[in-house]
Amino acid sequence: MDNFFDNVARIIEKARKHVSRSVDLTMCITYFEIGRMIVEEEQEGEARAKYGSELLAELSQFLGKKFGSGFSETNLRNSRKFYQIYSPSIQQAMSAELENQKGQTLSDEFKNDKKLQKLQLLPIESYPFRLNWSHYLILMRIKNEQERRFYEIEAINQHWTYRHLQRQYGSSLYERLALSRNKDEIMRLAN
Repeated sequence: MDNFFDNVARIIEKARKHVSRSVDLTMCITYFEIGRMIVEEEQEGEARAKYGSELLAELSQFLGKKFGSGFSETNLRNSRKFYQIYSPSIQQAMSAELENQKGQTLSDEFKNDKKLQKLQLLPIESYPFRLNWSHYLILMRIKNEQERRFYEIEAINQHWTYRHLQRQYGSSLYERLALSRNKDEIMRLAN
């Protein structure tokens, strides 16, 4: 009977982990898409809106009234930054997925036509987000792309919590490893 109870408990634990992971991924995709809309729709692809932060203030108020907390100007700025940092890898995934679906290479015109890209639905598994939003808030602060990638890979592979990632980044793990090992090894880890 104990074995039966343990098996039921394992199923519940597995389901809870799956639900938690689904929520984390959904949050990251939501913030990524909000960032995409801010940059590509409202800013016409520019790094900053021509009309300043009024857009973010108005959007924050609108979303706050409609959905409650979680959509402050700061969070919208983070969404925009998240999109700007991670959009190249998403666009690669989208191009690869569309090429697989069609069995042929996409034309350069299609790859560069943002309006056509927006019409395509990217399967959820194509998004490269393997951590939760809190992790990405730390990773987005890291300007050096190789360093950011190193911490992201280590957080995924080592199952670092948000606090553990924060502690490792705060202790300059990447720099310490760079000083103590050869640079080729750091590059291998970062890639």
